[in-house]
Amino acid sequence: FGEPDMEQIMTKATIHQFSKQSDCKINESDILKWAWHSWRMAVGPPIKQTYGKLIHLMNNGARRVGFQDAGDSWREELEMPNLRATVHRLWQEVKPLYQKFHAVIRHFLRKRYPEIKDFDRLGLIPAHILGDMWSQNWETYAASIVPHEVDIEHNFKRMNWTGQQLVKRAEDFYSSTGLPMMTKQFWEKSVFKRGANVTK
Repeated sequence: FGEPDMEQIMTKATIHQFSKQSDCKINESDILKWAWHSWRMAVGPPIKQTYGKLIHLMNNGARRVGFQDAGDSWREELEMPNLRATVHRLWQEVKPLYQKFHAVIRHFLRKRYPEIKDFDRLGLIPAHILGDMWSQNWETYAASIVPHEVDIEHNFKRMNWTGQQLVKRAEDFYSSTGLPMMTKQFWEKSVFKRGANVTK
């Protein structure tokens, strides 16, 4: 019971065929809106009861082992005592970049879908045109917005970094998010290039 049931509801849901008078112009945004709305209407009502039962069971299970609810147990797994404060701080750091990115996507989509009348140039982006059913993956439009592909491998080769330098850059990134630095033993025992002596 639970996730398999919800997956079955989502994968077996059927929606009514899109229909509009043949003499009317059909826009891509109309079809996207129909698909977005129809799928939610086909999946939402039947999944609601199953989802509620699943949350109830998960919360009961978490309480039996000393947690307030399932969310409390998930947060505990991360072993970060100030998780909420850390998430809030990180969001404040990334928010300006996200807002700029959101503005670029919004500008592009307003030009692509001029027929959407209530699409404010400074407001929200209609969920149904964002590229996937959950409006969370904007990769669909990456090729249209970025004028040329970024060749990361070429840039790495140009910088002539060693394997150890690459790992160091990765460590810099992870530590900037609040994770601990790698240990002295990691740097002493790790193999960073082919053919290195690994008998130590």
